[in-house]
Amino acid sequence: MTADLRIEAVQLACGRAAADVRWNMRRGRASLAAIASSAAFLGALATVIGIVTAFRGFDGERSAIMAFLAALLGQAVVPTAAGILLAVFANSGHAYIGARVDAFDREMHAATLDLMNRLSLLMDSGTSLPPAPAPCAGI
Repeated sequence: MTADLRIEAVQLACGRAAADVRWNMRRGRASLAAIASSAAFLGALATVIGIVTAFRGFDGERSAIMAFLAALLGQAVVPTAAGILLAVFANSGHAYIGARVDAFDREMHAATLDLMNRLSLLMDSGTSLPPAPAPCAGI
């Protein structure tokens, strides 16, 4: 195996390793996106259901009914607030993971280029590369 082929094999191995780590880092990211996009809508749906159930038949003095209705409507808004809060956290997690994957891609690309440059310099200096290791069985 010539030195150029060894360098190319190292570059391909770096690419495979980066792709494997990238796939592991992105796992769960689609779930966070789905939660972020649906949590606020589910909270709003729960609020609508709470409002509808708040307007049931009441009997009694008008001021007592108004106070009771105000308390029920105040409780009906809680699911929307919880849904929005969950959506914000899920969206933040989605953005954080995306930024980490992008940073990893940049670092891996820079490390691969550095390794290729060092191997090329080593070849140009006339130093021979060590023999390639034997392939592992089952890989």
